[in-house]
Amino acid sequence: MSVRLIEGKCSRLLLEQIARHRLNIGEKFNERIEFYNASEIIDILDLLENDKVNYTDFTGEVLIGFSKTHHGTYSGNGYSIVRNIKEYWFKKGNIRRELQNEFQQISNDYGHQGISVILNVMHSSAMSKKELRGEWIVFKKHKGKKYYLCLASHYEDDKKIFEEKLMKCLTEFPELNS
Repeated sequence: MSVRLIEGKCSRLLLEQIARHRLNIGEKFNERIEFYNASEIIDILDLLENDKVNYTDFTGEVLIGFSKTHHGTYSGNGYSIVRNIKEYWFKKGNIRRELQNEFQQISNDYGHQGISVILNVMHSSAMSKKELRGEWIVFKKHKGKKYYLCLASHYEDDKKIFEEKLMKCLTEFPELNS
């Protein structure tokens, strides 16, 4: 596995996380085990390094000063696919009103083939509308360099991300504490 960085730095924690996914060991995020595509993560790091991918800054008090970009949007493994189907199709446990006709058509067309076919069609429909989100690569910019710190999940509390992951990275890169 190779991460080619121009100026940025990659934390040991992030390298360990990428290795877990490369080896298909997976990683526990809260109560869920996720299996991410390590090659995709490495490619996104390369794009981040070359300013060719969008990212946003965290706005919550605990993670202010850190930035994130998404990865795993189209993942077929782990919980991401289920979460993305749920968030696109459902609101408060029911099919979204504006999607009820489309869901009914999918049920009519594919219902006889079983739930896995229905879910696949629902996922494909959500992907085609680009409504999906993945999980995060967390990093921090400092003096023109990007420090790639960890993978994190939407389901992790900001405080937990900071205390269990980013504190280790701040110890490794004390220059980020300023």
